[in-house]
Amino acid sequence: MQTRAAEDILSLIRELKRAWFDGQLQTIGTSQSEKEAEKYATDVAEKLKNLAANEGKQQQYQRRDVHDQDRRTNGTRVPATTPTLGIGLRGCLPWPPLKSDLAFFARVTKRPPPSSPPLSSSNPGDHVSTAKANAINAVIMGRKTWDSIPSKFRPLKGRVNVVISRDKRVRESCSGLEASGETKTMGAESMNEAIQALQGCFGSNYSQVRLGRVFVIGGASIYEQAMGMECCDRILWTRIRKEFECDVHFPGGGGLGEHEGRAGWQQKSKEELRQWCGEESVGGVQTEGDIEFEVQMWERSIGKDAAIVEPSVEGSEGSQQKL
Repeated sequence: MQTRAAEDILSLIRELKRAWFDGQLQTIGTSQSEKEAEKYATDVAEKLKNLAANEGKQQQYQRRDVHDQDRRTNGTRVPATTPTLGIGLRGCLPWPPLKSDLAFFARVTKRPPPSSPPLSSSNPGDHVSTAKANAINAVIMGRKTWDSIPSKFRPLKGRVNVVISRDKRVRESCSGLEASGETKTMGAESMNEAIQALQGCFGSNYSQVRLGRVFVIGGASIYEQAMGMECCDRILWTRIRKEFECDVHFPGGGGLGEHEGRAGWQQKSKEELRQWCGEESVGGVQTEGDIEFEVQMWERSIGKDAAIVEPSVEGSEGSQQKL
């Protein structure tokens, strides 16, 4: 209303001045007071237009649909695979646990983005209090992956745990699970519903705790759902350099494995990997026992307008995940 009124004033002044220049009027636009009035109206109209534009942008942001919220959420898949993309065998890891990689998984999935100060913690790296909360990460997994985590480590602490299952009873049991500190559990029927649930809890401007990074940690069917989502365009990938017998494999049709480099995926440099993870030592071939492995970061390079999902999971739908 105010913007429209100022514009009407300006329009009237312009019409009167045009009439004055055409000789139809003799005095309009000549007095100092009229010039000052015109300048004042111009300034007011400009300020009101800027205010309205800012309000419009804020309303547009608040009205974005779930798809746009997906894209802002930014998800990362976190697999560990053999050279043939194997991730599990009979509900367990096909290879002996790699302690250093498990520790890396725990650190990186808890660490908030660089722009977000970490939550205060009475036991660093474990329990985090929400008293001075800023940002918290989330891990999304399938029901078999959830079941494969030893009960003493479940839910994974210092992160929001989202369990995907078609079974309503499973979803309700996960949602009702008591957890200490900020550790929260939620149930969802699909990846889309999981993202929506996270946005609903942490997407509000009034939320005291902001959603940090979202990690998709398995199993195979959950990875596959994430593969088709634009918001999941990053993979934090532990590549095991030794072959093991596997009965579950990471979905390889999205540019990985034999398709790598052909479907819009690009490996990022070690410097970019270290900057994103916040660790100087990550990257390069490591050896534990007789197993060589390397952590890499890959990003989808087409149809991307924001940093997105990050994959770094170890195990099948029924395998024990990194803690």
